[in-house]
Amino acid sequence: TFNICPINIAFSLNIISLFCVFILFNKLAKTYLTSFDAFLTTLILGLFITIIQTQIMGIIIIEGQDIINVVFFIILILLAQNNKWLLFGLLLSFSITNRETTLILLLPFSYILFRQKKIKLLLLINFLAIGTYTIIRILIKVKPSNYPNFANLKTNFPGINPLFLVKALEHNVHLFCLLLPITILAFQKFKEQNYHNKAILLTTIPYIFIHYIMGTIIELRLFLPMIILLLPFTIKNLKMIFKNN
Repeated sequence: TFNICPINIAFSLNIISLFCVFILFNKLAKTYLTSFDAFLTTLILGLFITIIQTQIMGIIIIEGQDIINVVFFIILILLAQNNKWLLFGLLLSFSITNRETTLILLLPFSYILFRQKKIKLLLLINFLAIGTYTIIRILIKVKPSNYPNFANLKTNFPGINPLFLVKALEHNVHLFCLLLPITILAFQKFKEQNYHNKAILLTTIPYIFIHYIMGTIIELRLFLPMIILLLPFTIKNLKMIFKNN
């Protein structure tokens, strides 16, 4: 019989969330690519998720949390593309209860709203998101000594601590192998992008910087949202390169 326990619940939620990710990401990719190219891009995303999740032995609850975070990321981008800003603000605030990573989307879309001179919406969305985040931090009551946490700097930056030099180099090699090719391709033709796409692409810079400072870069699952932001541009530019050749 199927035993209802946290591990089995987490596994089931992870599978359901993965289906949601593929369906939603295919829809997002279609805003940049043809239907067939969007389908191929979704398959490539599946390959990235497989590589990342096989890094962890067994089933852990946090895997489902990461995939749900990706679902939020995709829906938020789709809402922004369709100018559904009130829903964007409400969902962004709710998504913080799962992971605070979605707050990074305030950067590109605040800029986009500013360019569109929608100042009231800009202020409202920031108020909802930052207000929710502040309330959560107050309720959780994290000790100041525990947050922010810079304990992993020694394994993120080679040379900060000579005792962890080899480990830090290993972690960076893992991350570079995962992200460097798609990042370089995504930023091809950057100057030709409109301000909306430029804002989304540039979001990856503070995203990776924050995770280097406050995260653990060997936990590749943390970079799934960054892959979501980059991959449609990567495939679009890759296709152009092959056409030109």
